[in-house]
Amino acid sequence: MDKRRLEVRVLAAVDRVVNGCPVEDDYTECKATWPDDYRKSARQIAALCNAARGAEALWIIGLDERRKRVEDAGSVELANWWPQLERCFDGVAPAVQTLNVATATGDVTALLFETDRSPYVHLTGHNHPQREVPWRTATGTSSATRAQLLSLLVATAVTPQLELISPQVTCIAERVTFEADLFISAREQAMLPNHRWSLTISCDEWDSDGLEPLRPTLHVNRLGTDEEGPGLRVLDHSGIYVNGAGRVHLRAELSPQDFETVWPPEHRRTFERQAYLRIALDMPVDGRDRAAHAAATLTWVNTGTVGGLWRER
Repeated sequence: MDKRRLEVRVLAAVDRVVNGCPVEDDYTECKATWPDDYRKSARQIAALCNAARGAEALWIIGLDERRKRVEDAGSVELANWWPQLERCFDGVAPAVQTLNVATATGDVTALLFETDRSPYVHLTGHNHPQREVPWRTATGTSSATRAQLLSLLVATAVTPQLELISPQVTCIAERVTFEADLFISAREQAMLPNHRWSLTISCDEWDSDGLEPLRPTLHVNRLGTDEEGPGLRVLDHSGIYVNGAGRVHLRAELSPQDFETVWPPEHRRTFERQAYLRIALDMPVDGRDRAAHAAATLTWVNTGTVGGLWRER
């Protein structure tokens, strides 16, 4: 989720709480202060992320839902706090994105969790049992039931898998072009509506300067019936229909015609000096509260010519 959408989500949650209403989102939890019980916190996060079944989950630190106000949560060094929680997961912990949000009643910190690698297994710290798959319910956190685990497996099955093949970005005369092939596979029928697709290009320098990622408009080109495969149909005005597997070609471009909208001067001045670029592709599934994801990190290649070229290594 981009920072603007995340900020809007957090501000809406804060507004509801301070006005005496519960948080609407089932996958959002409010914490008045930074938790210091790492094992307990890891269990709560695992439970929330498992129950989200692929949707993004959110913690808001500094928001007291019981007292209906924003609190001074204190300060922690996230680089030290989060690794303490990660140690309480068996193998994989959810990826986390952080954002400090200023509100009319004080500052809060958002922790947004990606849940696309569930199930998340909690290390209990005891011999019996050593591991647990926790699950968030309306009344708290408990061990997942068989039915809940099945719902998690079904949710995973209907989300197509995306793989970027030979992605690259070029920048010549302030014209940026992204190209890649995309392999899509799904165990069940799924529709990926093109009006909801999102492609972002970002880098560490822009993140540290508070700049948003670039968001060029994404286009899909057919590779031909034989190459696409029988499990894929590209619908020009709708999106991609998946019922198996197949391959398409992606292209996105930013040009001088985009200077006033999505290709601002701050990005143009710094683009060509970036050693690495991060690519993130999101294709939400129609009728489901989840999206198919693909990501790649591209490295600058010295071609000895004017302009820039970044490729995956």
